[in-house]
Amino acid sequence: MLSKAGAQQPPSPQSVRKDQLHTPPAADQTFLPSGSQKAALLEQEKKDIFERKASRYDKPSNLTPEQFQALLKTFHIEEEDFEWLGPVSGGLTNSNFKFTVTSGPEAGNHFFLRIPGENTETVINRSQEKKHIDMVETLDLDVPNIFFDCESGMKVTRFIDVNSLNQSTVFQNRAAIIALLHKLHKLPAEGAGASPFDYPNKLKLYEQQAGAHLNLTFPEYREIRPKVLALLKQHCRDAGQCLCHNDLVPDNFLSHQDRLLLIDWEYSGLNDPFFDLASCALESNLNEQQTIDFLADYLGQEPSRSEIQRLRCWQIAQDLLWSAWSAWKISTGVDYREYGQERFQRAIKMLSIFPPPQTKDR
Repeated sequence: MLSKAGAQQPPSPQSVRKDQLHTPPAADQTFLPSGSQKAALLEQEKKDIFERKASRYDKPSNLTPEQFQALLKTFHIEEEDFEWLGPVSGGLTNSNFKFTVTSGPEAGNHFFLRIPGENTETVINRSQEKKHIDMVETLDLDVPNIFFDCESGMKVTRFIDVNSLNQSTVFQNRAAIIALLHKLHKLPAEGAGASPFDYPNKLKLYEQQAGAHLNLTFPEYREIRPKVLALLKQHCRDAGQCLCHNDLVPDNFLSHQDRLLLIDWEYSGLNDPFFDLASCALESNLNEQQTIDFLADYLGQEPSRSEIQRLRCWQIAQDLLWSAWSAWKISTGVDYREYGQERFQRAIKMLSIFPPPQTKDR
């Protein structure tokens, strides 16, 4: 900021020339545009109308008439009161859109629509997802849910101003993440009817759906699979169960008004809480020391050798699981070979150096 001595001073009234003064018109004076000005104004108006029309998006092609009618009924509006604001990026499975309504009590508010991808009904139980969303609603962990169709999986939530975390910001936000996970993992969900994640059956489901694409994509799969399951049986067999998210990619953490939210509960279910810890560390690409620090902060003490091994087992198992998932996606015509190979090769590498660097048992 300039000091008073150095600040630029406005010119004094005496220094302003008469030709710089603006004289307002008399009250009864009328200004009419010339013919060329009229043409320019009409041309600009046409351009504005075209740009407004161009900025509007058509209804998503994968939204069925029945689903659209359900949306209109939810908001108590007519079709002309519904305005699409365009697609929203993010996610590997579904297509997402932003929209607003122009009448009714929600007029002017923005909303987020999820339309499940093709064939997702073969691997995701939407009724279970809805049940788990209802459970965590009591904890205020998720974006407010407006509409959920268990049959199609279509979901509407409020569109709020948020910032997603990313791989470079997860570790620095670990205190908020751990506080959120503590709330989730302490939820008395098992007695409330939460459904199990059931890793072996989930893996088998993806394998069955992938069919021949599994071995074509990962020739070593049949050799690696039993080794991973043996590790889980040895190190994770007696773990307790609680409601877990099971898909803690950084994009699923949203920063909103000084608090953290967690979205996308498609894979949620009763599971070992270390599955969530392993997922968060793996998907955020935390290094060895960051992973141990993250685990220590969650536990409130230095992790034991067996606890580190338990987390590493789940990381290997997750890479195997999502490799099988990618083979299923490939079988549906979506090319996830690069993604799948990256995960499968990492599983082989981690398996080859197991057990990981260790601390002393407590």
